[in-house]
Amino acid sequence: MVICVRNTKDVRSGEKILFETKPRFFMYLKSAVIKFIALIVIIYIFEFVVSAAASIQNFIIRYVQVPLVEATTLILLFLMFIIILWIIWDILSSFRESISLLIFFLIKWLIS
Repeated sequence: MVICVRNTKDVRSGEKILFETKPRFFMYLKSAVIKFIALIVIIYIFEFVVSAAASIQNFIIRYVQVPLVEATTLILLFLMFIIILWIIWDILSSFRESISLLIFFLIKWLIS
């Protein structure tokens, strides 16, 4: 965010930057915080969901051969992976100027 004020002494000088700042981390990344909370909830209920899938599989195994526990586990792990990538994307997109400088210095360090 850039706050600009017109210089009153010289109209031809244009606008003068008084203060330049970045958005606050938690205010800008509300969605990342909400996704992190959702990830914690998924991790918390992971064992319960897999055990419920195992009990359901034991009940329906007489009728259908369905790998319900494996499918449930893979779906939950995939969901957690997507949420983690989404959180990383939100954080990187909010700090794109800082990250671009960090990447520049990292590449420069790797080359030398």
